[in-house]
Amino acid sequence: MENETEILEQPEVFSSDYYIGQVFPGTYSPSAADWCMDHNAFIEEIEPVTEDDIITRRFEIKALIISEPTPEQQRENRAIAYERYVDQITAHIERLKDEEQTEEIVSKINELKRERSQKVQEIKNKYPKG
Repeated sequence: MENETEILEQPEVFSSDYYIGQVFPGTYSPSAADWCMDHNAFIEEIEPVTEDDIITRRFEIKALIISEPTPEQQRENRAIAYERYVDQITAHIERLKDEEQTEEIVSKINELKRERSQKVQEIKNKYPKG
């Protein structure tokens, strides 16, 4: 087997080999993308470079900036969540109140009230007042 060409695998690139601001000429490895996923970052194509009439694409690792919502956004998000989840449960309760109040209906109303209280608490936790 002396005429066979040995194919060498590329060495694994460890996460310490990547950093915010790093620029890759031409292309970047899948492990760089994996690193970004694990470190709140992303890869963006930036201005290519031209040398001897050869254009080389470039990619840069950038930090993903996650900003806290403003108090106004929190109020908006809370209102949307109430409309989407709580109002539907309240409407269901009101419809059931129009029914003959059998034991089954009363039980269902109480179950829905508990569900509504739980949803309200979840919304308050997820979208606290500023």
